Amino acid sequence: MRDTAADTPDSTRCYEALPLNALPLSQLMAERHRFADVPADWHVVITDVKKSTQALSNGMHHLVNLVATGSIIAALNISRRADTRVPFFRRRLGHAHLPGQPGRADPPCA
Repeated sequence: MRDTAADTPDSTRCYEALPLNALPLSQLMAERHRFADVPADWHVVITDVKKSTQALSNGMHHLVNLVATGSIIAALNISRRADTRVPFFRRRLGHAHLPGQPGRADPPCA
């Protein structure tokens, strides 16, 4: 893994160190050298909807989307109570409001 993004002095701008990749996801995932470590002062929050694949194949995509949205809102509420800011991504461009930079939109990330 590359360490450029993780070694960026200002971790709120680490996305600027990441190159844009236009590869298909299947190819990208096979090329470990294209990834970078998360900055040491970041935490990764992951949410998952149990049995979502089965639910989607049964036509329950609206319910899966509702539960997925709720899990993200729950994670944001927990972070707010802990007085921690979480990057907020909107649209497909990936603009982010990052810790220490309230209201400032960073450039799109890859």
